[in-house]
Amino acid sequence: MRLINLRLTRSHLNLTKPTKIILCNNSCSFVGVQTMDWRQYIHSDPKILLGKPTVKGTRLSVEFLLGLFAAGWTEQQVLVNYPILTSEALRAVFAFTTECMREESF
Repeated sequence: MRLINLRLTRSHLNLTKPTKIILCNNSCSFVGVQTMDWRQYIHSDPKILLGKPTVKGTRLSVEFLLGLFAAGWTEQQVLVNYPILTSEALRAVFAFTTECMREESF
């Protein structure tokens, strides 16, 4: 892993609130990727679905929701069929999965 020293200000990035920036090496250049704080939306409770990560206030697991997308569902289809969910909650599912997979190798 290479460490890179960047000197950026909020004005460079046009940010209005604290934001986590991740640098990814795509073998030709570095690309800044902005992520959200998934902890506001995703949690794990041993009493709900045996502790699988779920969207807060639901019994919808991250695994289940990813499976819907893998099966070809669109965001709109998920939101219509599960009106308790929001677009932000679905983004949190992907942000959570991204963070979990960051240290994994296949």
